[in-house]
Amino acid sequence: RVEISEIENGIIITKYSGNATKVIIPEGVTTIEEYAFANLTALEEIEIRSTKLVKIGVGAFFGCEKLKKI
Repeated sequence: RVEISEIENGIIITKYSGNATKVIIPEGVTTIEEYAFANLTALEEIEIRSTKLVKIGVGAFFGCEKLKKI
């Protein structure tokens, strides 16, 4: 599950709580909030398709021990 918020001219990912091994950040996302993907032990890969992404918050992927590829 991904919780997202639309903020003016963009979309912010505030929290992901799924158990996927790969997550795709879709077009239009401008911000990944602090600790949005923290401690997801199954997460191995993040694919960023958004050309509008301007901010990845501190600790966004903290504790993602299996994360190998962004």
